[in-house]
Amino acid sequence: MCKWVFLAGKERLKHVALMRASAASKRFCAINVLAVTLGLGLVQATHAGWHRGGDSFEAAKPTGRGWLAVVKSPGTSVSAIEERVELWWNPAQAIVGGAVGLIAALAVIRLALMLVRIGAELSHLERYRGEQRMTAALHYSTAWLAPVLLAVLVVAARPLATFARAAGSGWYPAPASMNLLAGVTGGFAALMWWFWLIRLGTTAPADMRGRAIGFYAIGSPALAIAACVGWWVGMDRLSRPLFDWLNMAF
Repeated sequence: MCKWVFLAGKERLKHVALMRASAASKRFCAINVLAVTLGLGLVQATHAGWHRGGDSFEAAKPTGRGWLAVVKSPGTSVSAIEERVELWWNPAQAIVGGAVGLIAALAVIRLALMLVRIGAELSHLERYRGEQRMTAALHYSTAWLAPVLLAVLVVAARPLATFARAAGSGWYPAPASMNLLAGVTGGFAALMWWFWLIRLGTTAPADMRGRAIGFYAIGSPALAIAACVGWWVGMDRLSRPLFDWLNMAF
């Protein structure tokens, strides 16, 4: 079904634009959203549950509960301290952070999709409202979350690069290269989703086509960006006091 969406031509878009939301389209949307929220929960678990220390400073020991030193590579000389790498893991914090991140991501994505659906409905002229035009198409547009999931998994795997470095592995991917790969993959998926929605807008009736294209060109990416930034900033603001309260802070 993702392939069917990715390769949709003009006639296919016209067809799907007239389809009403169905049990099948809702199920397709739910699967894609669930997959990405699980991935974002994993990202938050690795972000919250792992702490990388060392480099140009003497790594401090954690003061909170539950921290385990997974890998330590102390230098053998004063100059070697510059290359010191330590990796700490807190299983309890990872579980709590991952669970909170997953629930928050699910709520934020669902809210963003609901607002996009409402905006699409309002972009239609009053005489077309209530016909549920493009409701199934918006469900099927979540096919573009599949490549986003790949980017999310790359971000979640970043602690493995630090682990390999601290363990003295001969090769490990640089965190910057992993960030670049995730950014290119996620950015490509977001761009294609945006372009797909604009093309969907061109299938609207002629007397309201400009309104539909305008919403999909400006409103939908604005909502998507607000959802991403809101989730990341919100989790950062919530995690610190939460882990302090649970006495799990590093």
